[in-house]
Amino acid sequence: MLGVLAILGLLGADIARRAVIVRRELVEANVALTRVRGTVGPLLRFDASAWPDGAGYERLVGDVSTAHDHLVAARSALVYLRWPARAMGVVPVVGEQFGVAPRALDLGIDVTKQTGTVLAEGRPLFAGQGKIAERAREVLVVRGPELDRALAALEADAAELERLRSVRWMGPMSRVGRLLDAVSGDLKQIGTARALATAATKGLDPLLGFDRPRTYLVLGQNEQEIRPTGGFLGTMGVIVIDKGRMVSSDYRSSYEFDPPTPPRRRLPEELIRYMGAGGWYVRDANWDADFPTSARRILDFVKADRNIDADGAVAVNTPMMQLLLGATGSMRVEGVDTPLTPENFIALLEEEIFENWPDNIARKRQLLQPVLRELISRVQDANAERVPPLIGAFTRGARSRDLQVFARDDRSAAMIAAIGVDGRIQPKPGRDFLAVVDSNVSYDKIQIAIRREITYVSR
Repeated sequence: MLGVLAILGLLGADIARRAVIVRRELVEANVALTRVRGTVGPLLRFDASAWPDGAGYERLVGDVSTAHDHLVAARSALVYLRWPARAMGVVPVVGEQFGVAPRALDLGIDVTKQTGTVLAEGRPLFAGQGKIAERAREVLVVRGPELDRALAALEADAAELERLRSVRWMGPMSRVGRLLDAVSGDLKQIGTARALATAATKGLDPLLGFDRPRTYLVLGQNEQEIRPTGGFLGTMGVIVIDKGRMVSSDYRSSYEFDPPTPPRRRLPEELIRYMGAGGWYVRDANWDADFPTSARRILDFVKADRNIDADGAVAVNTPMMQLLLGATGSMRVEGVDTPLTPENFIALLEEEIFENWPDNIARKRQLLQPVLRELISRVQDANAERVPPLIGAFTRGARSRDLQVFARDDRSAAMIAAIGVDGRIQPKPGRDFLAVVDSNVSYDKIQIAIRREITYVSR
């Protein structure tokens, strides 16, 4: 009898000791996970305001590893206690939470393990050196299969987490429920992240010319003379991308892309009636609010008029240029005394270009070509510290449609759509939809002086 009591006493002491260890390890894991959630959430939401720089990324990797180690230590301390805990699942009301607690711990271990894998595979892009296109390819194409496996595992973990959230967590175990709720929002973003990564694995090479050189039109849209896709095509350029690098560029007034003889095309009735147009030129080709539709037409016009066979088009409104200057810093341009900044970009260039009327066509080429080249060079050479502000600029530009991209290649088009920068007008089935499309064909830049108000009532 005394022997049995001694064994029970030792067992009780061991259980108490293990409980202390488990609690300590879980507290330390939660501290690290709190720091992780503060960074991973913005990463998944493309919220660049809280994105880490290179050093911050390494701290994030370290925090995930720390959390994982503490969770593994907690599971090791449990050992034989896992089975009694599961057996308690049959106890009414309070038993279920103890019965599934080992599953919650296993889930935390796998989430931190797979998150660590994702971060390790993504390190070249966020904390690496070299051209950003080459770093992106290393992550999304070369490491794509391993990245997809980790993201697929996290998707499965998200489903398991939702099942565990349905458990009634009470008393001391209520902390587990709160942690599951906190992590749920981030894991729900994994499906979108995986879809984007999958599309990029297939579409990045053809988009950035890693398979063959790609030719793109750059469409400078002036929103002060509004048109359906964002603004009048006052400037246009042709760039060639080879293996992620711009190897040539030619940016000038869109009037310099006119054909040698007036084009014979059927004009939209509105251009005839309100603008008195006698020919449909490429500068007026963005007449459909759906950017892919307008982009295809622009590419067809340029092919017919100038025999330029382009693979796609990138439309950039003036606010996007301001965002890029904000992300990369002010810029000096030869022939302009004042550095270009987000604040003076519009006024300074308009003054420099149009004060030389009627020679503004040559002046556009002289000023805007080096601006385009320098901005593209800055994006190409972005280091880890520059990635967050650039992602922020591109995200804001995509949301406001100040940046729109079209590619003829179906794989690249799918990637562009997954990013949300395709400029497509695509009503969702069964959803209410309204598009207000405005166009200025009065040959002036009066939009800055116009205020619009729209009241939309759905009954």
